[in-house]
Amino acid sequence: MVSTLPDLFGTGLGRIGFRPTTGAGPDLQRPSDPVNLAFFGDADPLRIRTALLSLSAERDGEWAVLAGRRARWRDAIGHLHATFVADRGWCASAVQLELGRYKGVRAHLRLFAYEHFTLGSAHVEFLPGGAFEHEVVSWELGERLVVEELMRAGVLAEAPVRLGPIETGLERTISAASVRAAPPQLASLAGLSRSTLCPSPIRGAGYVTSLLLAPLPPAEGERSWAAVSLDLSTDVKDPSDGADPGRLRVEGPLHLEQELVTGAGALTVRLAVRGSVAVDGTGLGEVVEGQVARLRRRQTRVALVGDYRVMANVGGPPTWWRRIRSRLTSGREPILSIGRNG
Repeated sequence: MVSTLPDLFGTGLGRIGFRPTTGAGPDLQRPSDPVNLAFFGDADPLRIRTALLSLSAERDGEWAVLAGRRARWRDAIGHLHATFVADRGWCASAVQLELGRYKGVRAHLRLFAYEHFTLGSAHVEFLPGGAFEHEVVSWELGERLVVEELMRAGVLAEAPVRLGPIETGLERTISAASVRAAPPQLASLAGLSRSTLCPSPIRGAGYVTSLLLAPLPPAEGERSWAAVSLDLSTDVKDPSDGADPGRLRVEGPLHLEQELVTGAGALTVRLAVRGSVAVDGTGLGEVVEGQVARLRRRQTRVALVGDYRVMANVGGPPTWWRRIRSRLTSGREPILSIGRNG
């Protein structure tokens, strides 16, 4: 499924055909979230990042409620996604930003760099207790927040233009149990009823806001680290992500550590995930994941690895294992290999 962006700002790019959803999963192609932002003009994602990181926490109303009155934008820990543009190919999300907290409520923005423009996917989500995966509650709120924050930063050359509806094929919902687990103010902002007994649709798919950016300040060089520790008690999908993946009950600690380096117009992000957990109440599981993303001159290269093992006892042979390797370079098809024992 391909949608089209018109040339609203006279950039000379013509009409841009794009897949209206990001791709996720080991192959970076499973439809996940809508592409709901398009940046033109001085649209280098590193400069967009600088504009958002430089904003103060002086925001009012629903966004102060959403993220907290002291919240500022920062680099986010998150899974890699990819987008596809006709005649330009695939691109992964080296730049990820958040407003809020990983272990709580946050707005999450992914940026996808192409030669003369950047696509974005934004949403608002929260992390339920004991979970590893965030629950998306609204795409519309995330889109609107990013637009309002860039207006507050004073970097728009013209008024934003919202396009839609666009057919996305997305039919994602949030379960009634997850709605009840969401902070009440967040559920209210997202238009979710905490009394419902049925899954609720996630709002906001099918619209794209196009923004023309004025010249932005250059990105400065820096090195930063971030770490998150989780205490899991949840059901997870088979990470090899087949057509009908099985589910495993996982309990125990999981640690995420991320290093980010910028400088000379480039960015490198390295994320490591490690954990030793109980699986289905009997087995012992080991999780080792890693992802590396590099962005330089609007070209992105990413690599993902995942090793998962379940053993009947400490030091014993694995009774269940998965080994995943994938990589993607801008303009090319994702490459995926999966090893498994059943």
